[in-house]
Amino acid sequence: LFYASAGVKGVWHDGMTYSTSPISGEELKAWMLAKLLWNPTLDEKTLETEFTDGYYPSPGKHIRAYLDVFEDSIATHGDWLNLSEMPSAKFLSIDALCKAWGYLELAENAVKDRPEYLKRVQLQQLSVRSAFVMNWNWLRDTSACRHIAWPMDESAEVERGRCVDAAGDFGITLSKLT
Repeated sequence: LFYASAGVKGVWHDGMTYSTSPISGEELKAWMLAKLLWNPTLDEKTLETEFTDGYYPSPGKHIRAYLDVFEDSIATHGDWLNLSEMPSAKFLSIDALCKAWGYLELAENAVKDRPEYLKRVQLQQLSVRSAFVMNWNWLRDTSACRHIAWPMDESAEVERGRCVDAAGDFGITLSKLT
């Protein structure tokens, strides 16, 4: 409606780029973009709830809480998201990563007996897990200095292996981790 009234004849959207990196939320991004292209007056939080409750059912609220952690952290740190965001971006603080991981674990537990939804949650976990792995020493030291419980395995190599294996399950190549 909006684009048609402005004379736009078409829109190109490039998305679903799982082959080379664990970009979190590609399904949500594509779905929301499609909805908002049809009607830009729709409320984004309402759309987010509709999507997460439909795509993840029971853990939808945990997925929204995970998304809110990073939205708040980005707003606090003033970072911008782009296609090549470094895992050392300010919004990927130990606080945000630990809190996000906690919500993703709750989401995983909510669907542990439902494999079709479990895979979706595990794909979301991959982006957080890879951020931990890529900044292991700095995050580990920061958590110890600040007395923040470390949510990952004690071994960087074990977590790196889990991350690479999980990525492989989705056909993602994580060349920066190997």
